[in-house]
Amino acid sequence: IFLSQLRAGIPKLFPTYLPPVIIVENQSSNSTRKIELKNSNTTDGEIYYTTDGSDPRLFGGVIHGLKYSGTISIEESVVIKTRFLPKNSSEWSALAEKQIIFDNVFGKDVVINEIMYHPENGFPEFVELFNNGENSINLSGFTFTDGIDFTFLQGSYILPGEGLVLTNDTALFKNIYGFKAFGQFNKNLDNNGEDLILENRFNQVVDSVTYSDTIPWPLAADGEGFSIEVINTSLDNSVSENWKISEIKNGTPFESPGIQDVEAILYPNPFNYRIYIDLRNKDLEYKTIIVEFFNLFGTKVKSYEVYNENLKIQIPTNDLSQGIYVIKVETKQKSNFQAQTFKAIKL
Repeated sequence: IFLSQLRAGIPKLFPTYLPPVIIVENQSSNSTRKIELKNSNTTDGEIYYTTDGSDPRLFGGVIHGLKYSGTISIEESVVIKTRFLPKNSSEWSALAEKQIIFDNVFGKDVVINEIMYHPENGFPEFVELFNNGENSINLSGFTFTDGIDFTFLQGSYILPGEGLVLTNDTALFKNIYGFKAFGQFNKNLDNNGEDLILENRFNQVVDSVTYSDTIPWPLAADGEGFSIEVINTSLDNSVSENWKISEIKNGTPFESPGIQDVEAILYPNPFNYRIYIDLRNKDLEYKTIIVEFFNLFGTKVKSYEVYNENLKIQIPTNDLSQGIYVIKVETKQKSNFQAQTFKAIKL
């Protein structure tokens, strides 16, 4: 009765169609889960899904996910989201979501790499994360559950071999270090030491550090202007022996190589059903960006225009066939942004 009332409203407050049912097969092994998606409606149509926690329907109704064509094999922790799109209709179903959790920790290669917990007066605190793995990691929903207060928003990524910095004052950080921190956390770090715990969106602990201002932890980090840094990211960073004071005063927060010379980066590469463009020029906020895909014969096969609000662009690419593409990124309005060109592979 309640759903009928929501559907009868103008505007309609609940979709006509129910979401697919997500079925996890009982006979799945410890290393693999078999997932089936079942249409809950009598109407014919297609089921679309994603395994990274994003919505298979973009704003405006654009298809973002993969088309379901049979049993899905999952070998690591994921968040499956799925919707039904009826035939000859643009009205999507409601959204269904299910977490598939394995014993392995999703995002385990993310390491708390540097901590500035007691800076000199006039300098910001910061925490640095580092991706010690070989693949980009989707940080959407990752949360510091102890220590600082910060949750990563949807679409947050950390590239392999790179880091990102969170600070208690983004304006001060930019003024001191000359580049923009990834985000600003609440609740300052404790000068006497405390637990820092980072969890993923499955509530699994990704990394944790309990630092202190007493021996055996480095004492020069307690108000003398130095940060503490991990010595070897491949070793256990929960033990004090794997930490040292920063090489220089005020720490060494991570800045991507050449960040001042590169105005846009593209990832992942190779890509599958979507690709991301991270604009590094703050002047491009609230500008319309045009992204064009060309095949190796020079023929334009896709053009995407988006009003950019947060310097991160997500482009659905499930309509592209496998192959190599040249991707051009430029502004629609006249600006000092130099058009960027990338070569990328669709798997």
